Amino acid sequence: LRGVTHALDGAVTAGALEARTTTGEITLGARLEVASDAVLTAGGGATLAEVSAGALTVSAGADLAQAGALDVGGLAEVSAGGAVALGPATVGALTLTAGDGAALADLTVAGAATLEAGGAAMLGAVSAGSLELRAASLAVGPMTVGGLVALEIGAPLTLGPVAAGELAATVQGAFGQSAAFDVAGAARIEATGAVTLADPANRFGGPMALTAAAAEIAAAGPLHLAGARLG
Repeated sequence: LRGVTHALDGAVTAGALEARTTTGEITLGARLEVASDAVLTAGGGATLAEVSAGALTVSAGADLAQAGALDVGGLAEVSAGGAVALGPATVGALTLTAGDGAALADLTVAGAATLEAGGAAMLGAVSAGSLELRAASLAVGPMTVGGLVALEIGAPLTLGPVAAGELAATVQGAFGQSAAFDVAGAARIEATGAVTLADPANRFGGPMALTAAAAEIAAAGPLHLAGARLG
């Protein structure tokens, strides 16, 4: 499907689907179910309902919004020149790029998740094989990640609870927690403000490298500081 705009009000079921607009919007008013690849490219904004696909590539020149769940067996590639707002998502892997903010409900990713937002990122609960996230600021629910959690956040950050294989966090401002961290492997934390991880239930299974203005760290078990630079 090619045209200036596309508006599909009824449910769509297809083996594969490609829809493109030159400058206008793509609007899906009902469920989209595609057995293999779905490619949606909008020169303007895009509005989606519930989507189920084998693989998904969706790109919007402006804002991208979804009302409904996203279920993708393979890779979901999502990009927008403006903000992105998605419903609950269950995908094989995820890459998401937003020129402005990104808001996602609960996110379940079997493999790797990579998210980059030019504005604030707001996420519900996150479960992933690995997570790489860059944003101007971050608010997120409980995180359960089998591998590395890598965060680059341009504002103060509070997390919790977090269960991860490894943790790497770079924060502009203070870094704190609202619930315990359980990090099986190495942790590297860099903050321009104070780092306060004072929950006595914290567990850090590997070495911790720390750079901060000041720090308070508590742990239920051994704590191995591989290096600390304060002040």
